[in-house]
Amino acid sequence: MSRPNGWTVYDGPGLDGAPIIGVITGTARPSANVKTGPMAQLWVLAREVTPPRAHADRVPGNGCSGCPLVEACYVDRGKAPRAVWDAWHRGAYPVWPGTVFTRALRFGAYGDPASLPVAVAESLAVAAPKGRTGYTHLWRTLTGRTGHRWKRLLMASVEDDASEALARRRGWRTFRVAPAGADAAPVPGAILCPADSHGVQCADCRLCDGAPRGRADRRPSIWIPAHGRMAARLPAKDAQEATR
Repeated sequence: MSRPNGWTVYDGPGLDGAPIIGVITGTARPSANVKTGPMAQLWVLAREVTPPRAHADRVPGNGCSGCPLVEACYVDRGKAPRAVWDAWHRGAYPVWPGTVFTRALRFGAYGDPASLPVAVAESLAVAAPKGRTGYTHLWRTLTGRTGHRWKRLLMASVEDDASEALARRRGWRTFRVAPAGADAAPVPGAILCPADSHGVQCADCRLCDGAPRGRADRRPSIWIPAHGRMAARLPAKDAQEATR
């Protein structure tokens, strides 16, 4: 019997109360994503509605709720997430038994990982000894002890000076999408994503893993120029203003 290529890691209410599923793929056959490398991939999907329909109808729990760049995002909202959604409904992904992943983990092939309970995400991080990457646009809503726990796991995804400054004041390391064609860090101390500057795959870099060291984590924040669909829909002159 062949090993499943993924697991169901969550099936229940999301942050907004709507039913969602969390699925890890790439556990048996590695992802072919050239930028990230062979990482296990987390998908956060609305349980009852297909990803394309959930996105088009702004269905709660669609995985991208609250993201200001949802229309410009480079992430595939059609074929790939629909394939995972269909496979889950066919029963292709058994419940995760808590086994350790043999690859680094990408929190968020689709959807915002902070839609999951933080305890689930922490369990996944422990099960990924080779490291992880992850981002959340929900960082403004993640406060108190729960917010502190999320800061150790994920980067705050920001788009402009105001959100960058607010996230940093709140203790987040940040991942910044800069205007298309930008050739300098939008804020002092941030570094260009090593995938862009040196061709390093995320599976090997893993700088985008939040602040696991807490307040003692002084590693730089990361930035990247808008690319793919984002670059086309957010030209340089508009990129900074789009979310204000």
